[in-house]
Amino acid sequence: NGVYSVIRSIHTSDDGVVYESYGLATGDRKIADLSLDRAAVGELAALCNRLAVPAACIGEIAEDFLAKP
Repeated sequence: NGVYSVIRSIHTSDDGVVYESYGLATGDRKIADLSLDRAAVGELAALCNRLAVPAACIGEIAEDFLAKP
């Protein structure tokens, strides 16, 4: 199992606004632009590390994170 960490990236929205967002990475897998809230992604990374979630699950983790209210 890899260690999960928060990654930061810069994106441009469809209407031309540049914004900074955060994603999740582990090993050679990463998913960018999950949230504008660094703390929320940090909590997700910490939870994944605490539970030793396999890197292969990163896609499902991202889907669940985006689906939560």
